[in-house]
Amino acid sequence: MRIHKPEKLELIRLTIKGNSQPTEYLNIINTNHKEVVEFLVKEFSEYSFKGKGFISTIDSRYCLGGENGKSQRVTLYGIKPQEIVKILTEKIN
Repeated sequence: MRIHKPEKLELIRLTIKGNSQPTEYLNIINTNHKEVVEFLVKEFSEYSFKGKGFISTIDSRYCLGGENGKSQRVTLYGIKPQEIVKILTEKIN
């Protein structure tokens, strides 16, 4: 028998929004905020150029044990939040 001592979980919360689309959420663990932002920029570089059409944003926020830390936003053009989640799920898994 032992006493449970909860540990503060370190994670990156992704909030993915788009014009009039449902907001999507993903939590990423075992990495740091800088790596996640660099990964997002690299993976979605083809969607980073302004153009006509759909606009989505990915807000990447560092969290430690429920306390929010710094945040950085990546704006993408021509891709919907559901498509972003699908791509991220395939790449990370």
